Amino acid sequence: MKRPIFYFEKFKPWDIWTIVIYAIISVCVFFYKDILSFYTIVTCIFIYLFNYKSLRNLSVYLVWLLFAIGQFGAYLYSKDDDSLIMAQGGSAALGLRNIFILLIVFQILRIISLNVQHQELVAPTRGGTTDIFNERYVNWLDYVLFVIYMACAFGLIFLGR
Repeated sequence: MKRPIFYFEKFKPWDIWTIVIYAIISVCVFFYKDILSFYTIVTCIFIYLFNYKSLRNLSVYLVWLLFAIGQFGAYLYSKDDDSLIMAQGGSAALGLRNIFILLIVFQILRIISLNVQHQELVAPTRGGTTDIFNERYVNWLDYVLFVIYMACAFGLIFLGR
């Protein structure tokens, strides 16, 4: 039976662990703002590379969207904070707005993958023939969609300053 594009499932242990750990890390970043840029860059990459399977479940996706909305609020609150200005210019808070945008980009790329190749979006491994979790073989479109996501992520990070 074919699964619909958007579906709800119970949280798997991986989902619970990643959400709890991310929440703890997010609270720590609130107190140690020196790592804010690193935190947002790693989040952009982590979402796609290690959570692409989880984000297919709309229950998990909505939790990550809640994180992203909270981060966007934190961005609006702290974007003009002089203590977050980086040496190369721009605010370290800028990355907080990117997570929401990239979650939307992820779903768009996922829908493209499902409609064009009738397969879920996966993260290709470097030089490998399968996705990170070894569930299926990757093809040229998987690599193209991966490059598009990473271009959006790094474009938002480096061109948005």
